[in-house]
Order: sequence, then structure tokens, then C-alpha cells
Amino acid sequence: MQFIRSAINDHKNSDLYRDADIANKYATGHNVEAEHREKVYIDLMGVTRRNNAVPCHRLKTNLFKILAVQRNSFLLGNGVTLSSEQKKKALGDNFDNVVYNAGYAAVIKTVSYLYWNNDHLESFDNLNFVSLFDETNAALRAGIRWWQIAPNKPLRATLYEEDGYTEYAWGINEDGTVAKDNEGRVIVEKRPYKLITQQAPSGEVEIVDFENYPSFPIVPLWANRDKTSPFECIHDIIDAMDENANSVNDDLTESQIYWLFQNADGSDVEQLGQVLRQIRDNHVVAPGYNQTVEPHTIQVPVAERQTEYARLRAQAYENFQGFDVDAIKSGNVVNAQIEAAYEPLNHAADEFEFCVLDCFNRLFKLIPNMDNEKATFTRSMMSNRSETIQNANAAAAITGADYAREKIMTAFGDIDRINEVTKQMQAEEQEMTSAYLNKLNELAKSQRDASNQKSEDNIEE
Repeated sequence: MQFIRSAINDHKNSDLYRDADIANKYATGHNVEAEHREKVYIDLMGVTRRNNAVPCHRLKTNLFKILAVQRNSFLLGNGVTLSSEQKKKALGDNFDNVVYNAGYAAVIKTVSYLYWNNDHLESFDNLNFVSLFDETNAALRAGIRWWQIAPNKPLRATLYEEDGYTEYAWGINEDGTVAKDNEGRVIVEKRPYKLITQQAPSGEVEIVDFENYPSFPIVPLWANRDKTSPFECIHDIIDAMDENANSVNDDLTESQIYWLFQNADGSDVEQLGQVLRQIRDNHVVAPGYNQTVEPHTIQVPVAERQTEYARLRAQAYENFQGFDVDAIKSGNVVNAQIEAAYEPLNHAADEFEFCVLDCFNRLFKLIPNMDNEKATFTRSMMSNRSETIQNANAAAAITGADYAREKIMTAFGDIDRINEVTKQMQAEEQEMTSAYLNKLNELAKSQRDASNQKSEDNIEE
């Protein structure tokens, strides 16, 4: 059990964990540099002191979360497409949601993990799972998932191995109550992953055997092939954006007024600070004998700061390979321009898709009848809808109506309803065909009746 605690502590001290923890803070609105921002000055003794007399804003941009959600939703937002609905249902009702959450966790925290648990999928992230890789081939052979609300609260951990899992706890009794001591305990002895059951004649379900998967049932999902944090390429840029925004607000709040003291050679910094506080609080000042105090205003370079902020924002989008709506928001933009703006995000999604497919290929080998299954994705893209519809209708004669309908549904963001719409259109077409045939039959009947009536009239004559 000491190994479990040591492995968790080592993981918390690793670069992989620290990078994920910092990135997660920025993704949840806790930008570290901005939150710990403060103003200081150096006194006459050379000591750095905190300056509480001036504004110190702590505004934070949420750009990292925006970019992370964009990349993940671009690839996984429309779900995963498999060869049949039956195979997808076999992966669990929440398969798409679990994969989406795992993808988001991977983009934020470098890596997440998908766990095939008998008949459904679960996901872990890098902040609560220790991966134990084989040193000879770098394969994931074991792992530890842990739960702990706070350092002084009970700790619970599960050790996953190829031949089963074991559950441990510190500060918890076997019955689940909080223990008085902090000793480690095995609360669930090692057992295989799969239970084989059968229904007894009495109607009760009995466990008749145990078995494991052909390989380790937890598969890593990396954010990129380099297995590095996507956040690193924009970390410093986001800090610079926060500092830029906060500096502007500090300057505007302070109005950039400085005070010129004349004949104040005998005053120290503390005395001058008292005079400034008196001006700020009471808007009056009583200078000393033969002293004068004059205000001077500095023009705040707001336009230049805004230009610099826009440049940093554009740099962040470029580094992260994001889709910047500002680049195409003016004028009547054609699809060619939109597609060009999407190209960096497409490249990033290509690499992310490589990692997702690699994860799926390993995962599907654990599941019966899924060995050769191939997953595909429908990427969420903006477009000029009218142009897309015109192009789809124009190409329908070559590609067929079904393909044109799929393109139009994708443009409207309703690709998930393609089967419903197709069935509805087929029903309407069948109804129209039936109505047309009925009219033809009625017309033919009326013609026959008219012909028969004419023949009867001729006979009578």
C-alpha cells in the first residue's frame, strides 16, 4: 500500500501533472499570474514593499477555454459515427458524451483515459489518474485512480492491472465510515474485471465465473502526437494579455495624474504618501511652509494598448491553430474565405483525430465484434449557407439527391437529424407518388367509362 501512496505523490510532483494543473486553472478562470498580480515600490532603504495606494486590477481572459472547446467541439461535437447504430449502442448510451468529455480533458490536461467497464465507457483525467507505463515498450500496463477532496480528508484509490483491480482506502473503514486513524486498508480484494452470471431456476442471478480482458482495459487519449501540453504555446501570451488589460484599467482608474512637490526636500516618502492619501480621500491638501503641490496629467495610450492586445490575441489564435471569427466577420464572405480561415483548425484537428483514432483502435480490440470497426467524424464548420445550398443543388445531378441533402443539413447544423429528414422525405415522396397514381387510375377509369358509354350509344343507334 505504500507503493500506491508513493506513486500518487510522485505523479503530483511530475511535470505532466503540474502542467495539467496549471492549464486546468486557466481553463476554469483562475489565471495564475493575474490572480497573484500586485503593485510594489522600492523604499529609500531599498526594500520592496506592496503598494496598496494605487489600483491593481486582476482581470482574466478566458481565451484558453474558448480555444480548447473550439478544437474539441470541431472534431467531436457531432459525435462519433460507426458502421451501424447497433454497434454504437453496444458501447453504452452515453458513448458520445464520454468521448467528448475525454477529448476536452485531453486538450486541457495533455492526456485523458478511456476505460471499458464491461458494457460502457468511462473516462479519467490526468489529475486523478497515475499511468504506469512499461519501461520496455512504453505500453500502459497499469494505473491508479484516486479520490481525495482535500489533503486532510480520506483518500481512496483503485489499482488497475491487467489481471484485475484492487481498491484501497486511507482514513476509511471497510464499511465506508470515516476511520479515526489514517492507516491504509484493502477494502476490495483483487478481482477480475468481468463477472460471468447466469439465472438460477429460482430466478436469481448467480455469479458463476470471472474473466479479464485480452489486454489492459484503460487506453490513453493524448492531445497530440508529441504528448505535450497544448497550453504551453499560449501560456505566456495569455499572461501578457491579462497584464495589458489590467494595466490599462489601472491607468484609467488612476487617471494617470502625478503630483509635483516643490520645496519638499525635507520630506521622506512616507510623508509625501500621506499628502497623496489626503488628496485622494479628501480632495484637499495643506502643504507645509513654502511648499507647493501641482497636479500633472499623463495621456493614457489606450489606442496603442488596444492594438497590442489585438496583436497578442491574434498571436494566440495562430499559435493554438484556432479559428478566429474576427478574421471573416466583415462583409459578405464567400465559402473559399471561410475555408481558408478554418485551415489552421483543420490541421490541429487532423492531429487530434490521429490520437483519437489510435485510442479507439486499441479500445475496440477489447470489445466483442468491434475489432475492425472504423470511426469517422463530422466536423462542425461555419459556411455561407446560401452559397452552400446553391452549390449542393447544382451538384445534385452528379452526386445524387442524398449527398446534396447531407451537405445542406450539415450547413444548417442538423446533420444528426439526417435519417429523420430522409425518412420524412421518402414518406412524402411515397405519398405524392400514391396520389399521382390514384389520379392516373381515376383518369383511366373515367376514360374507360366514357368509351363504354360511347359504345353503348352507338349500339342503340
